[in-house]
Amino acid sequence: RFVSEGRRLELSLLDSCHQAVIAQLKSSCIDLSEEELAKLGVSLFNCQAAAEGRLTYPCTADMTLAECTADMDPDTWNAYHIVSNRARSVCYATRQQDFKRRTEVTVNSLVVSASSQLEAMKMLKNGQKELRDLTASSLEKVVKSQNELLEQQEQLQDGQQDLESSINGNLEKLAKEKA
Repeated sequence: RFVSEGRRLELSLLDSCHQAVIAQLKSSCIDLSEEELAKLGVSLFNCQAAAEGRLTYPCTADMTLAECTADMDPDTWNAYHIVSNRARSVCYATRQQDFKRRTEVTVNSLVVSASSQLEAMKMLKNGQKELRDLTASSLEKVVKSQNELLEQQEQLQDGQQDLESSINGNLEKLAKEKA
């Protein structure tokens, strides 16, 4: 049913011509040069003129804009400019929309990047805090261990002095007993 209804829809001569002109574009409005944009205007003008049974002006890719518009009288030239300016406006609007879209994509990418950088900085800050705490804890343990070693060394030194005194005392006793 849908296909049969679609067959009944026929494009007007003007719409068919517009569709053919747009289909021949090899790039988007964004990539059209000023010359190509002006020739697009001539082609669209020719669609309107043909639909109204008026004279059209040949304009191929090989021709210059001046060659395309050379035979136009002042009234035709003005009508061509109206159509051309409309095409130019559509292309400029398309360019602005594309620029806006690309700008939004860029800004969104920057926001994502900034967010991930911020998250990375937070993680780095937490890691540094953890490292600082571990370092402080390790230093406390090292200081405590050194203090314990100093105490043990002092105890060993005291024990060694007591042992030395005891040995000296025993040696003196032995010397007295022998004598």
